[in-house]
Amino acid sequence: MLAFESVGSADKPAIVFLHGLGVSRWMWSEQIQMLSKDYRCLAIDLPGSGDSHTLRWPGFDGAADQIAKLIRSETGKAHVVGLSLGGYVTLRLLERHPEIISRAVVSGITIIPLMPKPVMSVLSWLMAQSVGWKWVGRLSARMMRLDPDATTLYLRDMARLDAGDVRRIYNEINEERALRLTGDSAKSLLAIAGTREAAAIKKSLAILAQSDDGIATGWVDNLGHIWVADDVALFTRVLQEWIEDHATSLRPASSGEDPLAIHA
Repeated sequence: MLAFESVGSADKPAIVFLHGLGVSRWMWSEQIQMLSKDYRCLAIDLPGSGDSHTLRWPGFDGAADQIAKLIRSETGKAHVVGLSLGGYVTLRLLERHPEIISRAVVSGITIIPLMPKPVMSVLSWLMAQSVGWKWVGRLSARMMRLDPDATTLYLRDMARLDAGDVRRIYNEINEERALRLTGDSAKSLLAIAGTREAAAIKKSLAILAQSDDGIATGWVDNLGHIWVADDVALFTRVLQEWIEDHATSLRPASSGEDPLAIHA
């Protein structure tokens, strides 16, 4: 069974948090602290990560099915938020199990390849080989400006990753794939990216903004891939406004519009 942590009253609306690759549910601790008064917050360790590290990575579809099973057993229905790896799983949840999701927020995802396949093949191999190298983990932790406690957790999570899983995840991320969302599930989705994101992520957001599906989109100025941690208060505000249907400014009036800027 997937490991998870639940904070907040069971009679409150539920928010499920899905983390990025190389970390686990601890990455959402500050957001949960801010939201748990008004929501039941469930932070889940994805298969192969954190305290779910003994479970092999089942692919995005398989991970989504496991998350759906947990949501059904714990809350019946929930809002879902995912960063990067967790964002891809959230998209598959919307496709495969739309009936259990109220609203969803994803950040740092692509719907086009991140890079040419030969380059990704080499990069995924290198990343897979380096998961147990502490010096690589410490360098990454410094680049993400993690505090000492978070660095300890990050190094633990990196060491727990399976090299084969890491390679499969990167190669799966790099596949081009159109979203298969119904009208209601598309309208429940908010996709966000920082303006300092990778080019493929920014291009993917622009494509989503110009679709006719009704997906809401937004840019976060001057922040990058982990903006949800770099500006916790801003992320928490945007998430809460979206799931409470107050963020009407994020809804495109018509297809062809650019994503709207989100400011602190």
